[in-house]
Amino acid sequence: WELFWTLPHGGTMVIACPGGQKDPLYLENLVCEHEVTVAFFVPSMLALFLDQLGELKDNRNALRLMFTCGEALLPDHCTKFFEAFDARLINLYGPTEADMTWWECPRLKVGEQIDVLIGKPISNVKTYILDEQLKPVPIEATGELYFGGTAMARGYLNRPDLTEKAFTTNPYSEGMLYRTGDLARWRPCGNIEYVGRADSQIKLRGYRIELGEIESVLRR
Repeated sequence: WELFWTLPHGGTMVIACPGGQKDPLYLENLVCEHEVTVAFFVPSMLALFLDQLGELKDNRNALRLMFTCGEALLPDHCTKFFEAFDARLINLYGPTEADMTWWECPRLKVGEQIDVLIGKPISNVKTYILDEQLKPVPIEATGELYFGGTAMARGYLNRPDLTEKAFTTNPYSEGMLYRTGDLARWRPCGNIEYVGRADSQIKLRGYRIELGEIESVLRR
């Protein structure tokens, strides 16, 4: 959807040069030059981008919508964003295997902070927060986040062992469930809050890192 969403709206896509997505100054110039209206950032890169805003502060009226995804969006990111832009900020969540939920951060006043959520599922996606017996947990109780619905992979190519571990029959609807390995809880407002990992996997600049694999190599 990141590639094709511009087409039905008659929009123009601006793609950074190879490696450009790692250079906040280059991205600032790119946004200014092309008067970008909608942008997509990994939160850690968004933080660097906001920290060095220069010329863009005087040319920021074009930007109207910012999406973030790939790792946890922090309250400080939200505060700095609204200090710099009069635009909407939407936090997306979804592993490669199954997309996704979305949450729009309410506009914050100077110095105000808020708990960052991952929100509600998009159309044709079902989300479940379950215990170890695949039973739904109560509101505000922590459980593991599962995905169902159409926006989901069918498994891992040539890895039936991994597929069996991560995908299971959906006891509440047709199709399969994907086990994210992420801990979450329902908030009374109907949105989902990300709590952490159920294992030792970490995210760094949007990339998954399995600490167990590093440990295995070191032990060899």
